[in-house]
Amino acid sequence: MLDIKNLCLRADSFQVDQISFCVPSGGCHALVGSTGSGKTLVLETIAGLRKAQSGSICWFDRDITALPPEQKNLAYVPQDLALFPHMTVRENIEYGLRIQKKLSSGKHAEIDQLARSLGITSLLERSIKNLSGGERQRTALARALAPGNKLLLLDEPFSALHEAMRKELWLLLKTLQQQYGITILIVTHDMEEAFFLADSVTFIARGSVVQSGDKMQVYRYPHNVEAAKFFGVQNLFSGKITDISADKIELFCSCLENVLHAANNSTDQLQKEATVTVGIRSEHIILELELTKDVRDEYLGANQLICTIKNIYQNRNSKIILLQPIGRTEPEFILEADILVDQFGHAIDLVVGQEVSILLPEEQLFLFVD
Repeated sequence: MLDIKNLCLRADSFQVDQISFCVPSGGCHALVGSTGSGKTLVLETIAGLRKAQSGSICWFDRDITALPPEQKNLAYVPQDLALFPHMTVRENIEYGLRIQKKLSSGKHAEIDQLARSLGITSLLERSIKNLSGGERQRTALARALAPGNKLLLLDEPFSALHEAMRKELWLLLKTLQQQYGITILIVTHDMEEAFFLADSVTFIARGSVVQSGDKMQVYRYPHNVEAAKFFGVQNLFSGKITDISADKIELFCSCLENVLHAANNSTDQLQKEATVTVGIRSEHIILELELTKDVRDEYLGANQLICTIKNIYQNRNSKIILLQPIGRTEPEFILEADILVDQFGHAIDLVVGQEVSILLPEEQLFLFVD
């Protein structure tokens, strides 16, 4: 197991403070966050390229915090891959073994097997200069795995590749992980990549851990507004608690001029009259029906709004609908709904300017204490 405890480091004026998480043996953990959050600094410190001010890095109960990179028994692939352009693919893969004087006949056979696993056997004698982006990525993975280290650190490894190639390499990496029994720590800002590859995630912002744990728990239950935004809660607005019971919270949202009911499953100590931020994912907003003006008022109620469709955007598997609540005091306030389409790209017929009724399901609402 890779165990990071209270890791602190400084790079110029930027400080990473009290970072803690663990990666079970054979697992994959994603370190996520926006650009400049400190993800790469943490990875470089674990790799031994930076010195920790305090805290510990343990790999299988061995404290490797202060060891130089060559003694840590781990593999590291930086974002730029750091391949040697004057060498062939084979020479790049063998480089670390040659430096350590561990290139035996047995190792040659292992490298050939590794090349077959990565689909680069035909490239072994080719110059790095003549490789595509995907071929370079495969070569960098082969070089990292060739010495036989079981801990692999990856820094935004597939960010420069197009979508089809990224997904092909995700599948390859999962196969290699199972085949060679590798433990992986990956830095990424791509949520789809993180959730495909990793079992657990740590979200870092401004050099500190905001939330860490099982990937689906973190996604379903973000701790605060910052985590909610990062993990895709598109609709966030203010509300004031007007009543609380054991299982339900009633709020008034001035931007909607409407009462909302939310399930009372918050771990925060919520109180009556408290101001909170309300959140809901766009895919959880339900478009109920088209309304005519003469029956519009019948449908107004808790968690239900009448909205005008302001824009419709076609996504790959859904339609993004921008909705403006009717008769509200904040005319610029817009809700975003994500409506799935079928295999032919069809969804319910909607047009800009149309009035619809929407439902904000109470069990799908997040409440964050301001």
